[in-house]
Amino acid sequence: MGLESASYTQLLRMNKTKRPDKYLEKASKFIEFASSMGVWIKVNILLFIGETLETISETTKWLDDHKKHIKGVSVGSLILFETKDKIKPAIDEFKNLGTSLSRPNPDDPEGVNRLNLSDEISFDVAGKYSSDICKMFMSEEDYFALKSFCYFPRDYKYIDYQADIASSASLL
Repeated sequence: MGLESASYTQLLRMNKTKRPDKYLEKASKFIEFASSMGVWIKVNILLFIGETLETISETTKWLDDHKKHIKGVSVGSLILFETKDKIKPAIDEFKNLGTSLSRPNPDDPEGVNRLNLSDEISFDVAGKYSSDICKMFMSEEDYFALKSFCYFPRDYKYIDYQADIASSASLL
């Protein structure tokens, strides 16, 4: 489910809805109904331009309030896909929110622009929050269950997954 955020400020900023209260009420009802029908829900969150500790806290509180209905959470940080000649106007539009370009990743192809979302939330900090929030709301076993549905062979079991994780950790 592409919730994206549970912060009224961020939902408005994303143009996700004009009525964050109604949007979140519908999301709550949907999650509760799906859960009552035995349907797993994975919630997608997008850390967006202007993100702050307060907006992230609002989202994690909402997720925590709905934790019993959620199988997993994926969190990612906004990346702009623009060429060098077009990125400056996009960044200038959001400068008042503290948004700026992050240091480039040398492995990124032309046009991939990682962002510091605000003065409080750099790209690297957003990455840490992304990982932490996922771990707060999704166990390793839930992660495997969600991924095994489409990404792993049908005969690949959780015990095999654990063994592969353990053996790959020894390579580091």
